[in-house]
Amino acid sequence: MPWKETKVIEERIKFIAAVKSGQWCFADLCRDFNISRKTGYKYLKNYESEGIDGLKDKSRKRITQSNETPEKIVHLIVSLREDHPSWGPKKLRPILKQSFIA
Repeated sequence: MPWKETKVIEERIKFIAAVKSGQWCFADLCRDFNISRKTGYKYLKNYESEGIDGLKDKSRKRITQSNETPEKIVHLIVSLREDHPSWGPKKLRPILKQSFIA
């Protein structure tokens, strides 16, 4: 007999349905679904605010990059490279430094 394959989103929907039925204690449901109560409350809050889409996994990608080069400097570097395509970083760096110091 093959293993029954379930998807994470289906398990979360089953959890929410069981919570909404009101027949079981919340802590017991969390134990049955092998999640912490904190996670259970998070799923419930997300479901109530966003519906079924709130049960999907969220992206963990950072919104901002802490050491990202400012847009103004990127445009300056690109324009210098377009004007002087044979110049490398050894020539471009002093010119860029000079333009920001002055």
